[in-house]
Amino acid sequence: MSATSTTDTTRAREAMVDAIAADHARLGQPPLSPAVERALRTVPRHRFLPGLPTAEAYDHEQAVVTKEENGLALSSVSAPSIIATMLHRADLGRGQHVLEIGSGGYNAALIRELVGPFGQVTSIDIDSDVIVRAEELLADAAAEGVHLAVADGEHGFAARAPFDRIIVTAGAWDLPPRLGHPARPRRAPGRPDADTRTHPLPHPGTYRRPRALASRGRGPLRVRPHAGRR
Repeated sequence: MSATSTTDTTRAREAMVDAIAADHARLGQPPLSPAVERALRTVPRHRFLPGLPTAEAYDHEQAVVTKEENGLALSSVSAPSIIATMLHRADLGRGQHVLEIGSGGYNAALIRELVGPFGQVTSIDIDSDVIVRAEELLADAAAEGVHLAVADGEHGFAARAPFDRIIVTAGAWDLPPRLGHPARPRRAPGRPDADTRTHPLPHPGTYRRPRALASRGRGPLRVRPHAGRR
């Protein structure tokens, strides 16, 4: 990559974060945490969207969807504004172990920045092609330290449990009981609702109480439906 193109992508990334921050201020939302803002300014989003023009890769409101010939969504990279809000609400910290259900690479790289060198990031997806692509993109972006695996997110991932946080980036009608089991005390998974055209969603970072879950926040979001085995 030339010095000029590197400068262009850096400026685009800075502008993306500035736009997200401006939206939060305009809508009266809490500002992003310094850690989340720093991660967004650090991770090269365009590396996870090869072939996409820089302006589109760093459009803070644009989600990118990969589809089959029949139009069925195979995978998606959520809009930066949505990712920023989810990570902010998840309240990730250094040294934590995080499970991401629904891989793509970019979000996992951001999580890795947030948990630091002593944290752990596990990213799973039911589609082996998605995992292969995520592995290639993470390598291209020089984002190390993400453990990838093919698995059905409905069952969590006991092989690397327990987790401090579980972030689901695919639509789900409900939280499967087995998903919350491997979470450490006081923190349970958050997930988007499956039909995000009409339903609000609990953002990541819901607290676990005895026999109940309490959401920290709700808001509209469109994501790819969860494709678990039946």
